[in-house]
Amino acid sequence: MKNDIRSKLFSATSVIATQIPHDDLSISRVCEVAGIPASDFKTTFGDIPTYLEAVQQDFLQNVRARIINVTNGATPGLLRIKLGSESYLAYCAENAGVRDWLVAARAQPRVLRGLQQQNQSFTLVLGAELRALGRYQPDAAARLYIAMLNEVASSEQRSRRRLPDLRDALWHFLDHVGTSLQQRNAA
Repeated sequence: MKNDIRSKLFSATSVIATQIPHDDLSISRVCEVAGIPASDFKTTFGDIPTYLEAVQQDFLQNVRARIINVTNGATPGLLRIKLGSESYLAYCAENAGVRDWLVAARAQPRVLRGLQQQNQSFTLVLGAELRALGRYQPDAAARLYIAMLNEVASSEQRSRRRLPDLRDALWHFLDHVGTSLQQRNAA
């Protein structure tokens, strides 16, 4: 039964998040929108902070699955990084209400830790990609890129629309980070 409630809530999370802002989250409101008894919610999650931690893990798992699906079979390099980045940004935009919740929930240590772990994982993968491309200081470049990618996602979340200028700046950074002046002039 716990798995049924989890599945039902996770499949409805985007809808719930569009109807209930983070500051108004309560077990009764979530259950009302999801159409489940509060007792089932309490048995499955216990409280809202635990629910948000589970929502975050589901969100991150879905982001990873989408990125893997989109980049599977793509040749290593800038195009694969851009495909993964576009996929991440699209998922965040499609689930902006959920991301609103997760940004607001960063004050919870376990939510913050989950975010930090995910950023670290993405940074390691991106660093390996940049290293394979022969980029200078690939780990530092990867950290900067992930911070920039998250800033684009946050800015688009706040504006509830795609921001082409920010994306163009992100792609420009990616195209040139860790290259020497000679490499840039040769390109």
